[in-house]
Amino acid sequence: MIKFFSALSVAASVAALAPMSVTAAPVYFNPEANVGSNLDTGVGGMDIDLHLGVESGGAFAQIGPVIKVPDSGEVDYGVSGKAGYGFGPGYTELSFVSYDDDTTINLKVGGKFQL
Repeated sequence: MIKFFSALSVAASVAALAPMSVTAAPVYFNPEANVGSNLDTGVGGMDIDLHLGVESGGAFAQIGPVIKVPDSGEVDYGVSGKAGYGFGPGYTELSFVSYDDDTTINLKVGGKFQL
């Protein structure tokens, strides 16, 4: 529970400081649910991100608490965030998820083309 309140403190800090550090970049709330599945076991647990973020000129950054809801076992709380940039048809995103001493970092690079 302490981790949950720590994550909420981080999110509140982002909301309070973002308007001062980024001009003309409004703060937004980005709730997101990510559900895992595979062919052997079917639908698995879910991670729920409750991010606050800023976006300006194609770049964005967001951070907040994450709630891990497994299909069995105890609910866990952590912190997650992501930052990225869109350029022409391409984009990139760097994200992290941290539970206790376990932190995962991911890099996504892709494109979006109108058909």
